[in-house]
Amino acid sequence: MILQNMTRSNVSPHAMTLLRRFLFIAVLLAGLFVPAGIWSQEVKSTTAPKPGRPELEAQFKKADGDRAAAKENTKERAEAARSAMQIASDIAWVAFDSGKFDEAATWFATSAKLKEDNYVNARGYWEEYYRTTATELDGKVDEQNKKLHMQLAAAEESKKEILRKLIHGWEKNRYLSRYNATTMLEQVARDNNDAENLLKYCEQALDIRQHEIAYLQKANAPKDELNDKTAQLATALEAVASA
Repeated sequence: MILQNMTRSNVSPHAMTLLRRFLFIAVLLAGLFVPAGIWSQEVKSTTAPKPGRPELEAQFKKADGDRAAAKENTKERAEAARSAMQIASDIAWVAFDSGKFDEAATWFATSAKLKEDNYVNARGYWEEYYRTTATELDGKVDEQNKKLHMQLAAAEESKKEILRKLIHGWEKNRYLSRYNATTMLEQVARDNNDAENLLKYCEQALDIRQHEIAYLQKANAPKDELNDKTAQLATALEAVASA
C-alpha cells in the first residue's frame, strides 16, 4: 500500500532513485541466500563422470599408438607423448586408489618415460625450427629488403616513407621469428627442470634482443619502439640472471 502511494507526484526523484537501488540490492541478496542444496544439485548435474580403468587404458593405447606412428622431432610426436603421459598418470592414480600399488608404480614410471619423450621431441622440433625455418626467413628478408632498397633509391619522394616502413616491417619479422622459437625452447626447458638448456636458451634470447636493439638504433626507430625494446632487453637480462 505504501509503495502504491509513492508516485512521481508526491515523492521526490531522489527518493525514487534510492528506492530502486534498495529493491535492486534486495533482489541480489535474495539470490545469494539460495539453499546450498540447490547449487550442489546443479553442479552434480553438469559434472561429467570420470572414465573408468578400461576406458582409460583404451585411450592410452590410442595415444601411445599415435605417438609411435608420428615422426620424431615433430609437434605431433610431442603432443601425442604428452597426451599418453597424462593418461598413464591417470591410470596410475586409479590403481593407487584401488590399493594396487605395484601397478600404480609401473604406470607412474610409464608416465615419466613419456614425459621425457615429450620433452625430447618438443625441444627437437623447436631447435630444428630455429636452425632451418628461421634461417630460411632470414634469407627471404634479405632478398625482399634488397628489392625494396632498390625501389627506394629510385622512388618518388611521396612513396619513400611507405617503402621504409615495409623494410622496417620485414626486419622486425626476422627477430620476431627467432625470438618466438627461443621462447618456446625456454618454456619446454623450464617445464622439464632442464637448468643447463634453460640458461642456453635465455642467453640466446638475450643475443636476439641485443641485435634487435642495435638494428633499431641504426634505423632511427621511433622513441616509443626503442623504449619498448629496451624494456624487453632488461627482461631478457633478468631471465639470464635467474636461469
